[in-house]
Amino acid sequence: MRYFKKYLASGSESNYLYTELLGKKASIIVPCRGMDKGLEENLLSLFNQDFPNYEIIFVVDCLSDDAVSIIEKLRKRYEIRHSKLVVAGEAAGESQKIWNLRKAIEHVDAGSEFLVFADSDARMRSDWLKSLILPLLDPRVGATTGYRWFVSEGFDLSSEICSVWNASIASALGPNQNSNFCWGGSMALSREVFEACEIQRHWRGALSDDFVVTNVLKRSGKQIVFVPAALTVSLIQMPPLEVVEFTTRQMKITRVYAPKLWMSCLLGSTLFTSFVMLSLLNILYFRTLTLLTALCLSIVLFCSVAKSVLRLKAVSLILKDESFRVYWQFITHSTLWIASTLLYLYNSVVAIFSRRITWRGIRYRLISQHKIEIITGD
Repeated sequence: MRYFKKYLASGSESNYLYTELLGKKASIIVPCRGMDKGLEENLLSLFNQDFPNYEIIFVVDCLSDDAVSIIEKLRKRYEIRHSKLVVAGEAAGESQKIWNLRKAIEHVDAGSEFLVFADSDARMRSDWLKSLILPLLDPRVGATTGYRWFVSEGFDLSSEICSVWNASIASALGPNQNSNFCWGGSMALSREVFEACEIQRHWRGALSDDFVVTNVLKRSGKQIVFVPAALTVSLIQMPPLEVVEFTTRQMKITRVYAPKLWMSCLLGSTLFTSFVMLSLLNILYFRTLTLLTALCLSIVLFCSVAKSVLRLKAVSLILKDESFRVYWQFITHSTLWIASTLLYLYNSVVAIFSRRITWRGIRYRLISQHKIEIITGD
């Protein structure tokens, strides 16, 4: 909360630094596959950025992709904005997203100094691009990042559980630049850093674009800056099985690319679940030190609810266009965190026994950080 308020209070300083960006060009790379929720509005937000000189590079697997019609419609409407459509073809030996990104890089304008990456299911503020690029003027910064904030389109229970699950990851980002991580759906690097760190080479054969970038930058000693204004809204409507599939996929990827983080999730969710279950069992059946147990349990539950509320208050400072949906989440996020903790435990345990995932209709087997197997496609 304090970090968000400090960021918003530094607006005048940001406006001063913005003059240094005049004359510089940025390239936004947007991999698309299929019809995401609110796809047209999401892509439209990229054409309406408060930045003087930028291009948008959309990249798809094939021209028959459902997203192509939306992309072409917007490109025709906004001819004043320079945009391209790249057809990458089918991936070979790496995830389709990384394949698409690497193909898109080949079409970046020669004069572009910043590479910005956006997901097609994310909706950006008008100052998103400017906010992501400004910190890159500091040579110590390797990358800037935002993160997604899920809001359920129809306020359904399973989607809100997914939102709570995802929110706990978002709260890990903040002022500590050494512990921050990149999220590929809202991420920027200077072209100089991208090439010096050989991100293209490190991407080859991998599945996760953002984990690779995070690990490379940390090894190089570069900072990763979290930009609150780069927090993006993602509309979702996930049935229960899809929520389980999505969250388990994230944890399987985390186990391969960030094993220490996966282990902390496993231990944390195990300890928390065990404490709550044993406390309730003791109060209801064994009745040993009932008052003390109830007090400890109440403190833990109060802190968990308070953390959820503070997180939402911070997010509401940024996502003002989605204020109605965010305010509704004060109810769901302060109650469904117990379900999300159990889900974390399930995800972490399943990740021990399986490295197979399905992502955008393609099945993969994760062999290592730099090697995957494509099992099937659509």
